[in-house]
Parts: sequence; structure tokens; C-alpha cells
Amino acid sequence: MIIVNNRPVDGVDLSHWNADPQTIIDQTWIEFFGHKAVHHGGKNMVAGVDPKFNARRFLAQRLGFRWRAFYMWLVPASVSPLAAQVNLLMRTVGELKLGEAVYIDWEDVNVTKDMIEEVTTYMDLEFLGRWFMYVNDQTPDMVSWMEENLQSDKIAVMHPNYSLEHGLVEAKKWNATVWQTGLGAPPGFAGDVPLDYVLRPRKLDLVCGLSKELV
Repeated sequence: MIIVNNRPVDGVDLSHWNADPQTIIDQTWIEFFGHKAVHHGGKNMVAGVDPKFNARRFLAQRLGFRWRAFYMWLVPASVSPLAAQVNLLMRTVGELKLGEAVYIDWEDVNVTKDMIEEVTTYMDLEFLGRWFMYVNDQTPDMVSWMEENLQSDKIAVMHPNYSLEHGLVEAKKWNATVWQTGLGAPPGFAGDVPLDYVLRPRKLDLVCGLSKELV
């Protein structure tokens, strides 16, 4: 762990919007590395795929980061059928290697809980046990989903809260596996990137195929 802008950090999650890392080869603080993989209709995507994804995925694997996770920015079914979005993710990431997982980035306020239930069916069929959810509390549907998931702990949660005073409390409230703590420029990066801190390493090991059960 390192401290950036008074926030605990042991990972980052990127997209093509973020400048290429400068010198992360010797950055031993990085354990979690997330990156956008696909986004139907997203700006500057190439047939829905993040143009920086493949190169940065390879780099993260080569550097041996413990957890490597690749996300799909979920859009409403009216923009793209949910099955087609999962299919693109599946075709883009291929077979997951040890240490890898995928996750849904649920930030679009027009994505409903019913859509999440549908996309969960597809994700469980294609990535059973190897995916998690990035979600905050922007909408009643998001809150309702997190409340239900809290009871079962079925799907690991990555939760963003940038508050220095309340961020950790809120992340723990939802039993988050990963807490997105804020923005900053950690060692090895030229500009601000999303900063992450893993709260439940054993849960993330499970999702990333590094262990078979929680102990």
C-alpha cells in the first residue's frame, strides 16, 4: 500500500482516456490493475473495444500484477442488446488466465435493476465465479441491488467513494471487495488515474481464479 492524496492505494483502473503509464515496471505497490475492455457506443472505441486494452492487458500480465480485471461499461438495452454486450466482452477477453477477472461497470443511470438481472444471467453462464460489479449509490435501483447482494455476497463489489471522511465506511457498508478511493497521480503515472484499494484480498483471489474457496 502507498498513500496518494491521503488515500490508501494498491491499484488503479484505466481506460484509453488515461495516458500510458510511464514507468510502472518497478512499481511494486501495484497489486490490482483494472482496465476497460468494451463499451458499446463508447467514444473512441474501435468496434466497441478499448484501443489500449490489449497492449495494457499484456503489460499487466508480464509485470505479474496479482489481480488483473477487465471491465465492460454497461449501456441500456435500448442502446445495445445485453446479450450482445456480454458476447463482445467474451470475444474480446477470451479465456481468462489465472489472476484475471472481468467486471461490469454500472454507472449509466438508465441501466435498470431488471437489466442487471438479465445481464447477470449471461455473465454467470459465460464467466461463472470470475466476475464482479462496479456500482455506487446513484440511483434507487443501484442501492436496491447492493442491499440484496449484501445479504448473499454472491457478487463481489467494487465501490467508489472519494470522501476522505466517509469513503471507507461506505465501502465497508456494502462489503466491497475493492474500494475506489479517489483520483491521483501515483508513482509511475504522469496524470490522474482512478485509485483503488483492495479490502477483501481473499474474495478477489477467488474471483480471479487464484483460490477455490474462501478461508
